[in-house]
Amino acid sequence: MPMPESLKVGGFTYRRRSGPTVELELATNGNVGESNHEKLEFMISETSSLPHAQKTILHELFHMLAWQTQLGKEWGDKEEAYVTRLTFGLFAVFKDNPDGNPVALNLVGLLLAVIW
Repeated sequence: MPMPESLKVGGFTYRRRSGPTVELELATNGNVGESNHEKLEFMISETSSLPHAQKTILHELFHMLAWQTQLGKEWGDKEEAYVTRLTFGLFAVFKDNPDGNPVALNLVGLLLAVIW
């Protein structure tokens, strides 16, 4: 799947790292995606299926938001669990409403506003 070369989040542009060294690094760490907030970069395994890659990008996006809003510090060691739950929930809404159902997406926006 064509993956984004960059993601702009909260005024910061994260660049995607890719290539064989990224695949090795991800495999070594046991991950299919990672983000580095100091270097403003993210990695997504290019061997993932389309739905899995989409979910992983959303997952890393939540980590970026948590870092920028300081929620990562507040959540501490529970950040990964919270990000995973939010990812699966929001990913399901997007997949279940491929036509961009405005009611469903507005509810997601409201939910995120309450959480964040």
